[in-house]
This record gives sequence, C-alpha cells and structure tokens, in this order.
Amino acid sequence: MPYVNTKLILDRANKESYAVPALNINNLEFLQAIIDAGVEERSPVIIETSEGAIKYAGNGNVMLGARLFVSMVRS
Repeated sequence: MPYVNTKLILDRANKESYAVPALNINNLEFLQAIIDAGVEERSPVIIETSEGAIKYAGNGNVMLGARLFVSMVRS
C-alpha cells in the first residue's frame, strides 16, 4: 500500500466511477483496521485525523504509526 498523492487517487476514481473512503482515525487500532481492510479489498483509502488526535498521540506518533503499518503490509 504505497503513499500516493490524493489528487491522483481521486482523479482515477472519478475516471473509473468508484468511491474512495476517507476515514478518520483516533488511535492506532483504527489505523491498522483501515489499512488491513484496504489491503484485503485492494482498495485505496484516505486516512484522516484531527488536530486533537495528533496532539493526544504526540506530534509525529500518528505518522510514525502509519508508516509502520504500511511497511508491515509491504513485507
């Protein structure tokens, strides 16, 4: 599951007439579940979070978690 520019994802979805879910995460368990579902369905997903969740997790921890889970999927 690579990181991709959101515009590229949405342009392709528009051209091929499918939806891409944008899902808000509040913790790493949600993040893992979303990534697992995207991989299982072979579907792109857009992962969002709030400023409050980022502050709660500690700056950088959310992105670190995302990178960790994506690297696990690639393995």
